[in-house]
Amino acid sequence: MQPVTGAYLHPPQVLAQTTALSPAQLRQLALSITVKIISGSGKGSGMLIRKQGQVYTVLTNKHLVKRGKQTCIQTADGRTHAAEVVTEANLAGKDLALVQFRSAGDYEVARFANLSAVAINAPVYEAGYPFDAELSEDFILSTGKLLMVPERSLQEGYQIGYSNNIKKGMSGGPILNSEGKVIGVNGIHAYPSGAILIDMKMALHRVRQCGRQ
Repeated sequence: MQPVTGAYLHPPQVLAQTTALSPAQLRQLALSITVKIISGSGKGSGMLIRKQGQVYTVLTNKHLVKRGKQTCIQTADGRTHAAEVVTEANLAGKDLALVQFRSAGDYEVARFANLSAVAINAPVYEAGYPFDAELSEDFILSTGKLLMVPERSLQEGYQIGYSNNIKKGMSGGPILNSEGKVIGVNGIHAYPSGAILIDMKMALHRVRQCGRQ
């Protein structure tokens, strides 16, 4: 996919972050909501977006999950859970997928940002599990800044460009603002990195529509 280009949705600005988290708080929060996904021979990342009873819903990239292949979710506590892709979810042609698993564990779910507050040059943080054998860490929280948000999304919903250093395996992971709230899902590890803006109401509405509770 070509680098994201286009008119900015907002002019360059710096928003006051009255509730910005410390680096340690951001890392802990990102770690708690980010999961590792293994689907067939593919690996990637995702985020916990909903808990209902013992059913957790994960949002990730569609290109990571393989139909007909066994899919597993590994949570931050190291536990691996058998999972199912929600094939009936209608995510408007975006490179997104929903995956569900059952667990008696008490895992934190993501909070979503108000997309009207997304601003050029604001700091953003991308969380995920790279599969680079040369890295000493299994989980990474990459720091960068928002570079561009075209007025219209490109193919498969990509609409954010940012400067974070993204490794293979971090696709599907959350893009967070300074408050630890999710603004998008990472999907491209080229420069500038690309992500899909996430509307919380849309995402949760799609989960409810599936009727898998």
